[in-house]
Amino acid sequence: MNSTIELVLKHCSTQLELYQRCVENNPTEWSTICQKEKHELNKCSEDNIPLLRQVKKQCNETIQAFDKCLTENETDPKSCTSLLRNLYDCTENAAADFNKNKNDNNNKVSNNNYSHKQSSGNVNAGTEK
Repeated sequence: MNSTIELVLKHCSTQLELYQRCVENNPTEWSTICQKEKHELNKCSEDNIPLLRQVKKQCNETIQAFDKCLTENETDPKSCTSLLRNLYDCTENAAADFNKNKNDNNNKVSNNNYSHKQSSGNVNAGTEK
């Protein structure tokens, strides 16, 4: 997931900075006060990082549970540690699925290119004199 963080920093550094600043400036009410900044960061991330779209799709229920816990425990986010672990596990699984699908698609493209070259070569081989 480190590469995902790097992509967020690359594509959404402004939104991330604004969200972080809002959270730091509102330690007891950040979950309600920083909704606009959170939304902008989420939108930027989803628009620019395909893996995050996959994670949101695959881990939606886990994300919802974690967000709900944080909202209900603004002053004691440590009480959400078990849900954070669940979220971590889900995102790791989603990343593995995403990478597997990406590799499978790359292999299909490579195999199609190879098959195309093979069949092209056979056609040409039969026409040479």
